[in-house]
Amino acid sequence: MKRILSDFFRLLLLSILICFYFIPAAAAEQDDSFSFVVFGDNRLPGYLPYTSDQLDEAEKCFEQMKLYAFGPDLAVDTEISFDPDTGKLDWIKYWPRVAPEKYRLVFLKNSWPRLIVQGPQADVALRSEGQAWVYSEIIAEIEKGAKDPLSGPSFCLNTGDMTYFGYQGKSRDESPYWRDFYERFLSKLPAGGPEGLPGRFFPAPGNHETWLDENLEGLLSTVPYLPQMGFTAEHRVYKFDYGGCRFIFLDTGDMDYRNPSDWGSKHPDFQAQMAILTEWLQEAKEEGTDQVFVTFHNPAFCISGSGPLPSDENPHPYLKPFASELKITVFNGHIHTTEVYQVDGIRYLVLGAGGGEQGHQANIPRTDYPEELYWKGEPRVEDYNYLRVQVSDKGTRMWLRRYRPRADTAVEEVELYQE
Repeated sequence: MKRILSDFFRLLLLSILICFYFIPAAAAEQDDSFSFVVFGDNRLPGYLPYTSDQLDEAEKCFEQMKLYAFGPDLAVDTEISFDPDTGKLDWIKYWPRVAPEKYRLVFLKNSWPRLIVQGPQADVALRSEGQAWVYSEIIAEIEKGAKDPLSGPSFCLNTGDMTYFGYQGKSRDESPYWRDFYERFLSKLPAGGPEGLPGRFFPAPGNHETWLDENLEGLLSTVPYLPQMGFTAEHRVYKFDYGGCRFIFLDTGDMDYRNPSDWGSKHPDFQAQMAILTEWLQEAKEEGTDQVFVTFHNPAFCISGSGPLPSDENPHPYLKPFASELKITVFNGHIHTTEVYQVDGIRYLVLGAGGGEQGHQANIPRTDYPEELYWKGEPRVEDYNYLRVQVSDKGTRMWLRRYRPRADTAVEEVELYQE
């Protein structure tokens, strides 16, 4: 009996020593892991605080919206209604004169778009609750990550179009769009940033950031630490390293309604940005950086809306030579939908469903176009979402957390990628 007890205690002691030996190694492996969130195109399309006695002001605002989206030559007809009790703008309906069936009907609440339906099938293009859901979910996740980096994301990236335009004010103090974004989202993120970073929010500028705000006063006043990272109104690219990964942000610039998918940036222009991108990728390769995440607004690959960047203004040929030695993921927006591609070993994700009005129609791609891996040819539905990325020594995993208001299961999380 004494020998049995002695053997038992020796085995118990050995088990304890083994546990203490492996726990530090496991903890070290866990400590190397981190996660972050990506979303984009989260702005609501217009703030219309007009009453029935401000019809001239309302029409001037509508004209600015029309010029940007359609140009000066397209005739657009408009019908508006004011609430008989409050006198405030209640809804607006507008359509191209040549195609009245392609109308868009915007219902307002507190002067913000609450619901948008569009013809000819009265398809729901936007519910403001979709944006609110994206904001609240990301805030809750980052609050967890700020307390314990192993339990949630530490920061978030944005693929652009956080605001609508600068017509009603440029800076955060003047602009209703930047003020709303700050009050309802940015100010609710945990203070500070993960070690080595000045904050928890890192965007690439979209075309709406520059619309009637050529010097990006709104973006720079709302995210004031961007110049610390090298981003200025004259130099709209920057990078940072975190957790053994490199994060690169480029600028696709203004939008031309005649060519809405072109690379419009001049700060610097496309070729200069590609030279910077190549330098930063080469530097990452030489330093043994494990992964590179690249964010820019207009998509490199896309079959929806106005489509992808043209071949002569597309970063893919500049990324491809590094794909054999670097694990590269690209985050885009601009087209208000979600699409996923894997091209020449590079992951491309269009993450344009952060709260703006959505398009549910896809164009027919050419036969040799890369396969779209999210919808996979199935009918598209109203879908608001954000991406969570987990990086660790074991590999990279990506989940899309989505809200589909009319689905049987409204909230779901789907895994898009596991390395």
